[in-house]
Amino acid sequence: MLALAAVLFAAAASARAETGWGRDPAFPVQLTIGVQATLPPAFRAEVLKPTERYLKEAFPAARIVYRDMTTDDLKREVSEGRIRAYFADPGFFSDLQSEGRSEELVALRPPETLDPTYSTGIAVVVPATSPVTRLSDLEARTVVSDRPDNFGTQIVFEGLLADEDVPADRMRFVYTDFVPPSPLLRLARGEADAAVVPTCELEWAVEAGLLVRSDFRVLDETTRFSRCARSSKLFPSVIFGASSSLDASAARALTVALLKAPAMPTGASWSIVTDFSSVKDLYRRLKRGPYEYLRAEAEPSFWERHRQTILWGGAALLGVFLFILGYLAHVRALVRRRTRELEAVIREKDRTAARERTLREKLERMERAGIVSELSSFFAHEVRQPVAAVTAFAGALKLYAKEHFPDDRLLTHTSSRIVDEAERVSEIVERVRGYARGRRHPSEVRGAMSLVDEALAGFRLSSVSSGLTVHVFADGNPTVEVEPLEMTLVLLNLLKNAATAMRRSDATTLAVSVGTECEAEGEGEADGESAPEGRSRTQPVRARVVFRVADFGPKVSDATIAALQAGEAPEAPETAETAGSSGSGSSEGLGLGLMLVRTVVEAHGGELRWRRTEPERGLTVEVRLPAHDPEVSTSNHREIRKCLQF
Repeated sequence: MLALAAVLFAAAASARAETGWGRDPAFPVQLTIGVQATLPPAFRAEVLKPTERYLKEAFPAARIVYRDMTTDDLKREVSEGRIRAYFADPGFFSDLQSEGRSEELVALRPPETLDPTYSTGIAVVVPATSPVTRLSDLEARTVVSDRPDNFGTQIVFEGLLADEDVPADRMRFVYTDFVPPSPLLRLARGEADAAVVPTCELEWAVEAGLLVRSDFRVLDETTRFSRCARSSKLFPSVIFGASSSLDASAARALTVALLKAPAMPTGASWSIVTDFSSVKDLYRRLKRGPYEYLRAEAEPSFWERHRQTILWGGAALLGVFLFILGYLAHVRALVRRRTRELEAVIREKDRTAARERTLREKLERMERAGIVSELSSFFAHEVRQPVAAVTAFAGALKLYAKEHFPDDRLLTHTSSRIVDEAERVSEIVERVRGYARGRRHPSEVRGAMSLVDEALAGFRLSSVSSGLTVHVFADGNPTVEVEPLEMTLVLLNLLKNAATAMRRSDATTLAVSVGTECEAEGEGEADGESAPEGRSRTQPVRARVVFRVADFGPKVSDATIAALQAGEAPEAPETAETAGSSGSGSSEGLGLGLMLVRTVVEAHGGELRWRRTEPERGLTVEVRLPAHDPEVSTSNHREIRKCLQF
């Protein structure tokens, strides 16, 4: 009821907004309304006439014509758009609605019901003395009804028979076609064994004094939702519907007008039905309307003739089908098992190949390290004495200048620098001899920026630094535990190689940065070395101090970057032309600079990484070392920025 009230309120609001379809004489309109011929005469007298008078008053500028039409003609005219509104039974409307060619405007609500969805049904009436007690007893008996195509009587009755599995063709039907006497009077005269009438018609005949109620019985009698006895459930009553071609303003105006119309003399009124599922279920059971396609059945004679053959053939086919299904299931299971075994073999092969590749690369580095060790030992042995002589002479020169030329600051400073550099060369030579003998040097905890500053100081003295600008950026000054001289030489080597690469381009800027990053253990492992199965994927986190040296020289190919990452020397000619800060920086070099840098970095527990500085030029090398403080964080670090001109 609340939903109905909401609909009525919305309809009233729409009416107020309506510009006046059919009300303005300046804009006359015409509408033809079809009336289904199967509707009983009582509908025309008690419903259609009052409605016609009301619509004429409500729409003085509308010329409304009413046409009685057969069901087939009405359906065709509505589908073709020549009839835009109609009065018909709910079965007719449900058929058109299912095809999307019609919509409900209003529905008739008889006075004996509150919900128009449950308005009308049928009563199957028999004499009180009849031996008929259920529908199946009507087989081979005479049943009187009004029309064979009337939804409100005959079609609903056929639905009852279908529910009880009683074949309708085993009864004798007599139809009055609405011609007196009515089915009830013919039953009273003994012309039939049962009469199919609309709900409440028996009660009206009794009230009119035409029949005595005790002389008749209603089969499967129920009075639920109604004061009248009936045999069926209730369905919607007459529907005032509109075709899809009816103008929206006309549909709104007609709907609002009929919903606001006063009750008819009989007490009936217009309302709205929201559920036609009972009608659709009835048509589905009877295979009528939109469900006529369900009537197609196989010929019984063919089945009877070949039933045994079909059953045996079906059993044989079923056996073959089950055998094929079982075989396919067996093959599918076998394929899955073989696939899992093959995948396991491939995974093991990939792991073995990855381990073999890693070992081969490690062996190659060890062989090269052995060669470097021999060369280092030879070089240190041969250079040691000349360096010692240079150091002695430099010291003597320093003493001589201090004694005889104490006021010559240039000579004093130069001799001091010669002594310092000679001692530094001597220290390097001793360190190389230590490498050759396998001796390690003690490490120190140093700030990352102090290492960068020492490398830049050495870089300033080299010839390749001339004309370059170095931008230095540090996110704080994280600490690392390193051998200071070794790490300074690593950074100096990378700076020189980057500067050499810059000579082959117009760029004059290098970038050096220091920062910290956190990464999971094993994140830097080589591709192809997957974690062993069963190992937890949750890895401990470690802090890394990252030194980056970026040049803006020529573009480096992907193959060169891959070779550098794998610890291999790039193939010529790229080593000389585009290797940038990764190689030795000279086409005439022995290719040992990269290996020495990698050896020193890995000896400190670090690693090298390469990438392009920009998409089309330059190369950046990263030196990633373990942070001395495992709880290092950059959140409170003070940024350091420098710009050095050389």
